[in-house]
Amino acid sequence: MARPYSSTTSLSYQVTNKVKCSGKGKDLGNLSSGCLVVGCPDSHRKSFQEFKSTLYTNSISMNTTTTTINKDLQQPEIELVVPLPADFASLMQMKALAFAEKRQGNKNDDGTKTYGYYQQHHPAKVQHCRIVRDSAGGAVIGAVQVQIQGDPPDLALPSVLRHTLVKGQAYVEFIACHPDHTGKGIGSKLLQWAKECAIENGAAVLALEVMKKNRAVRLYERKGFVVCKSPDVSDECDAFFQGLLVYLCLGCSYWTVVYMEKDLRVD
Repeated sequence: MARPYSSTTSLSYQVTNKVKCSGKGKDLGNLSSGCLVVGCPDSHRKSFQEFKSTLYTNSISMNTTTTTINKDLQQPEIELVVPLPADFASLMQMKALAFAEKRQGNKNDDGTKTYGYYQQHHPAKVQHCRIVRDSAGGAVIGAVQVQIQGDPPDLALPSVLRHTLVKGQAYVEFIACHPDHTGKGIGSKLLQWAKECAIENGAAVLALEVMKKNRAVRLYERKGFVVCKSPDVSDECDAFFQGLLVYLCLGCSYWTVVYMEKDLRVD
């Protein structure tokens, strides 16, 4: 005969349909909805239906708490703004970090040699730039510059590497993100704005160039860009010398440049 339960018997309900009286108790087996935990004193007797209801209520509470926590952990909205003169130095510093392996541009440029010049002589070009500021300190953590018809080319590059626009084209001179802030959707947001900027300014095609071994090639393809022949390269001889210039000017790490276009008339 099974030993009777004492009044000090403690109950521990598992999270499955299996209920167990612990302490001096035994496994009572699988209980269906509505069954009573038998063999326990009346003071400890509880319907499994009530137990399930308690679990369900607690589960809703936990899910609500988890949802609240997840919302709190979401990244803040990415805000794109036109750079101000006070942002120029931070913009150039971020760009130098993003393209450190390419040695792109002049590392001694505090912003006055490029954006200071644009602001004074080509203010429309500054309007074709967007930056993302760090919400904590206000430093520039991402930026994109679009060259629109009438804009000068990228003055931070050697003259032989500057892009010449063709009719109906807009060109992404650079799109950069601070190394500490990648993976937050900043690049995609900047690229989307570049597309909108090109359309607003009447461009039919948005072009860009990226190093062949850069993983961003796949990202641009997903965004609708296709590899095309560069208008700056007319034959194999031009391609060779372009590769040589890229190799010498961009840190001796790259050779082949991939030219890509997105048709803005089709979306």
